[in-house]
Amino acid sequence: MPRRKRSPGKATWPVRKQVFRSYDAGGRIRTDLLSVAEAQEPGRPLLIPVMRNGRRVGTLPDLTAIRSRTAAELASLPEPVRDLTHHATIETVISPELEALAEQADSIGQVRPDHP
Repeated sequence: MPRRKRSPGKATWPVRKQVFRSYDAGGRIRTDLLSVAEAQEPGRPLLIPVMRNGRRVGTLPDLTAIRSRTAAELASLPEPVRDLTHHATIETVISPELEALAEQADSIGQVRPDHP
């Protein structure tokens, strides 16, 4: 019977996901929360569908809107992340629900001792 297991040391998470970004009082990115797609978590959802059933969803932003959004996103980066001379990252937190699903997937993927 085939078994699956997430790669050791690599973050492979089951199911469709969503990233929720939270900001501090100054408007700088504080954390990203990785959760299941259907979750209602605090923060701004980052993954927005652009295609569904092979068709574009909604309208595309114009170049001015893209520039504005890019400038705003860059401005929201914490200073240590913007400083290219040092290695800094934004903290990513995994939701308990997603952790539980990953553990469940791992337990299903385990090879039983009596089956090599």
